[in-house]
Amino acid sequence: MKKPEPAELLRMHRSTRGLDDEQIRQIAEQAEVVRAEEGDVVHGPGQDADAMMLVIAGHLSLALVLPSGDEKDILCFGRDDQIGLLAIVQDDPVPMRVVALQRSLLVRISR
Repeated sequence: MKKPEPAELLRMHRSTRGLDDEQIRQIAEQAEVVRAEEGDVVHGPGQDADAMMLVIAGHLSLALVLPSGDEKDILCFGRDDQIGLLAIVQDDPVPMRVVALQRSLLVRISR
């Protein structure tokens, strides 16, 4: 199966409605398509929050990783949700883990 182009998927997401082709193209230049299978870690607590992700399809969970190493489930994400928007504007990394609950398709947009 052919991998979809970021611009094609960006046009499908609620957050880009109202943007023109040039604006979509500019965002797509900083974007990559991410496919995740059930159980895949999309973002781990040791990773820099240098991008946000738009959920095109699937479901994912976000858990905070506590100093003890335990995890506390906080949110579930689905189609048209955004992951990591607040984390990329903060200077301090957030110890979080994002895991695919089912096969998921995302667009990762670098800062």
